[in-house]
Amino acid sequence: MHGGHSFDRADHERILAAHERYLDKWNFRSAFPSASALFVDAGNKLNETWGRILQVIRTDDASDFLVINGREDQPIDSHSGLVDNQRNLKGDPAYIRAALAPLRPVVQPRGVVHAIGSFVPLDLFLLNETHHAVEGTLTVSVTTPDGKIAAIGSFPTPAYVENQFAYPIAEAVPGPTLVAEGHYTLSFALRGNENAEGTTRIFAVDPAPRGPSTLRAGAIGDLKALASFTPHSAIAAEEFHLDGNFDLAIWLRDGKETVNGENAVRLNALLAKVTLGLPLLVLAQSAKGADEAAKLLSQANAFTYAGPVGESRGCWMGMWVFTKDHPGYAGLPSNQVMKWEYQVDFKDASGLLVDGPNVELIAGYGRDHDDVLGAATFTARLGKGFVLFQAVSGMHPVVYERFIVNAARFLV
Repeated sequence: MHGGHSFDRADHERILAAHERYLDKWNFRSAFPSASALFVDAGNKLNETWGRILQVIRTDDASDFLVINGREDQPIDSHSGLVDNQRNLKGDPAYIRAALAPLRPVVQPRGVVHAIGSFVPLDLFLLNETHHAVEGTLTVSVTTPDGKIAAIGSFPTPAYVENQFAYPIAEAVPGPTLVAEGHYTLSFALRGNENAEGTTRIFAVDPAPRGPSTLRAGAIGDLKALASFTPHSAIAAEEFHLDGNFDLAIWLRDGKETVNGENAVRLNALLAKVTLGLPLLVLAQSAKGADEAAKLLSQANAFTYAGPVGESRGCWMGMWVFTKDHPGYAGLPSNQVMKWEYQVDFKDASGLLVDGPNVELIAGYGRDHDDVLGAATFTARLGKGFVLFQAVSGMHPVVYERFIVNAARFLV
């Protein structure tokens, strides 16, 4: 099957070439100069996740060990290993190396993604697997998004106990109030007869920045769900009706609806209004919903659609959504693979094979062992109306709300 070789070179050459063509066609080079840069960033997503898990697992001495799939001994590339079967690292090993340091202070925030204004309690630990005592002072601090460092508190080192490796230092320590958007770096450092430091990043976002006015949206789909996505009321949504005076239309599609009878009439009326110039935001809530919405918009001549790429073949094989700078992602991490800030599960994204002269991709979608890539977020035209289509669901709530607000304001 594999020609007696360690891996299918032809398959990988085809996958590599497909990614390079995709980056060129859809103008992702500013974010990813090469396919390799994209692959490494996807590997960093894996490694950073493992680093976070490892240090938390180590804070409980009841856990004796944790097994990570390092490499698969089979004649195809490893799906979930930290290295491929050529022993090439898939991402930066520093994330895991730091988490496994024999002497490591750990600062664990209660939540890593928050709305601005949130107060974040911290739990503090010292991991000591050096088999000897350490002395000194443990100091916790925060570096804010603008680079300023603020002290939070200091603690004495705990007394050494033979065969104890995890030492709780303090719980629910008052942490920073997140007054600005961006990444904060929490540091817990030991200074004494030995020095060590552990860091953890958290992310803060304003879910609904103040705008000139509240936008009126005519919506089709689950209005209760839409209200739960936008609790800060930057958008006033009501059921779409033909004589409504709306700034934009929002279409939630979860794949459970039937497009017939009254639903079909309302949807056709909405698309007719979009054709005349009403902006449309599509929020697919599942792969099936994304596929159905794309088919209907394609039939209306917004773009050509050749079907879905397909969902992830398994959690151990994975998929990745990768973004570039765009107003829809303002205030959110972009020019990278979606990582922990978005908290998108492997089942929560879909890639659509769309094309057309007015199509612009904002986020792409790929999956393991596939040379076909699709659109996860994109814009298109339907007559005089502008369409923004989001095929990624399941984001962290404050991140998803920020995207919806960004997208709505971009459209109008």
